[in-house]
This record gives sequence, structure tokens and C-alpha cells, in this order.
Amino acid sequence: MKAQAALYTNLLIVLYLAVAGILFCLGIIDVSFPEFLNRAHLSDTLIGLNGSLFCLGFVVGSMVGFYLLKKLSYLSIFRVCGAGIFILLLLLGFWQSPSLIFVLSFSEGILACCVYIVLDTSAASLSNHFKNKAFLNGIYLAVTYGAYAMGTSAVYYMHNLDTLDRFLLACLLGILLCLPLAFSKKFSEAFGSFQGEPSAGQPPAPSYMKAIGYLLFLPLVLVTVFLYGALDEILPELLPVYAENLGLTPGSASLVLTIFILGSAILPPLLGYIADRIGYTRAAWTYLVVFTICCLIMLLEMGDFFFTWPTLFIMGGITSGLSALGITLVGLRYKGAILALACMSMEFIGNISGTIMTLLSGKFMNLWGPSGLTISLFLLCFLGFCGYIFCQFIKPKSLES
Repeated sequence: MKAQAALYTNLLIVLYLAVAGILFCLGIIDVSFPEFLNRAHLSDTLIGLNGSLFCLGFVVGSMVGFYLLKKLSYLSIFRVCGAGIFILLLLLGFWQSPSLIFVLSFSEGILACCVYIVLDTSAASLSNHFKNKAFLNGIYLAVTYGAYAMGTSAVYYMHNLDTLDRFLLACLLGILLCLPLAFSKKFSEAFGSFQGEPSAGQPPAPSYMKAIGYLLFLPLVLVTVFLYGALDEILPELLPVYAENLGLTPGSASLVLTIFILGSAILPPLLGYIADRIGYTRAAWTYLVVFTICCLIMLLEMGDFFFTWPTLFIMGGITSGLSALGITLVGLRYKGAILALACMSMEFIGNISGTIMTLLSGKFMNLWGPSGLTISLFLLCFLGFCGYIFCQFIKPKSLES
């Protein structure tokens, strides 16, 4: 028993290292794309197109991931797609032409989605072997956001290096962090391949659309994925714009986003620990109530950053806390190949939710200024409450129904 616990603990550590390596590189890539496009004097519309291509690539990535899940093992998918991200980073170091960047942005979305499916599935599956499941998934999300934030910040601290040297150094660090997972025999033995039949009583998904529909069997997860998918896109995209509209300088506006990301990286383990103690359904309600109170503070104390900054810190924590909760819930319900397909469904639905709600929030800000962001967040909270109330009156269906 102790040997098994030690094995799963070591696998978690290896997983966290790989997450740090991948997200560190993705953070550098995501900051560098707009920087290079801006140097090329492209319009804001074309720079915005870069973000849209990433979202489109993410949707396509769920389809690619669905195909790969039926053909390859966990480690094979991670090795192929992880190597693709590192190659993409090196290509960006050699060439920074706008046309190439658009292609790379689309490719990044595909590769990132496939890697996230494997990492989320691994985190959900491994946490099931421990008592404090949401706490461990909170650590997973903390590492995710923390490494991504370090990647975005590293660009600033490495500005004295040549572009190629900067990306070579980042690529080397990412590869070193991913090597323990990529060549872990224990990980391969523990998870094996997705090929063949899933666990007993769980029929394989015959089509892509049925795989997407696996979350329909878990209404609580579906609502949670809708919420964190929207929040994870809305706030990082629009918070700097929100701050600048309130009169802050671009530097101070970026600090507002930093506060949000710090909350996303620090609070998830604490929120996960609380969720393990009070129950996951109650935790979902608690997160949403606290987030709604934070939105009210933002609206009433608009422009008073003495109140707004700690509020944004908490909002960041709740956003990633909802993500950890979704991973925990889906891991409790599904196993094996079906768990991987459910994680793929989470990535797809979360991305669609984020894309739609971010466009809607931007429209609200065009109509009502900074207040438009809080109005859109209130709308999102209202939809979340409606969804959670609906969940109280229905029971999750079985896969055979």
C-alpha cells in the first residue's frame, strides 16, 4: 500500500514538472506573438486575428485529440505534441514574419489542446488515488498558472538576449522539465494506452459528437466548465482594457492582470482543500457566491484599486478553483479511455464558452464602458446560478441511458 502511494506521489511530481515545462514555453510564445506582430506595424484587427486563430486551433485540436486518443498512448501523444510545441518555439526564434506567426498561432492551439487533454486526464486519474482530490488538482492548476505567468514574465527579463538565444534557452528548460515524464516507465505502466475497450460498463465513443456529449451526463461539471471556460478567457483578455478605461497607464493596467494571475496560481490548493472538506457541490455554490460578491465590489468600488486589487486576486483564485473542481468531478465519474474523452470534451466546451462570452463582454464594454465588464460577469454568474439550480433537480444519467 505504501509502495503504491509512493508510486503515485512520484508520478504526480513528474506530471507537475512536465506541466511547468510546457506552460512556461506557452507563456513565452503567447507574449511573443503580439510583440512581433506589433513590430511589423500590423493593425489591431490583425493582431486580434492572431488570438482568434489560436481559439480555432484549439477547437480543431479537440478533433485531432479525439483521433489520437484512439491510436496512441498517453506518453506518445505527450511526446509528439510536446515536441511540436518546442519546435514551434524554435521556429519563432528563427523567423518572425506575420504570415508564419498566424500559422504558428493556429498550430499552437492544436498542440496545446492535445497536451492539455493528456495532462488533465493524468491529473484527474492520479488524484483519484488520494483522499484530497481537489487539493491535488488545485496544486496542478497552481503549477499551470504559475509556470505560464513565469513564461510571460521571462520575456521581459531576457530582453537583453538575442531573440534566438532567448527561445533556445526557454526550449532547453522546457525540455529538461518534460524529460522525466516523457521517458517515465512507471507512468507508461500505470496508464498504458487508450487503445481498445474502455473500463467495464463504459462503451467506447463511436463518434466525435458523442465524445463531446459525455459532459451532458454530468450537468454539474458542464455548468462548471462553462463558467471557468468563460472566466479564463474574459478576465485575462479584458482586464487590461478595463483598467486603461479607468485611467490607468498601460504599465499599471498590466499589473492588474498580474494580480489576477497571482490569485490563479496561489489560491487553488486552498480552495481545493476546502472543497474536499465541505463537498464538491457545496464548493461550486460557494465559489459562485463569492465570485458574485467580488463582481459587486468591482461595480461599487470602480476605480478604487485599494478594494479592486484584492478582489481581482480572489477572482483569479476562483477561476482556477472552478477548473480544479471540474477536473476532480470528471475524474470521480469516468475512468480510462472515457475519462480522456471527457477531458477532451471539457477543453472543447470551455473554449467555445470562452470565445462566445469574451465577444459578448467586449460588446458590453463598447456600450457601457468599464461597467460593461462587470455587467457581463453578473450575467455569467446569473447563468451559473440557473445552471446549478437546474442540477439540483436532476441526477447524472448512466452512460448506457
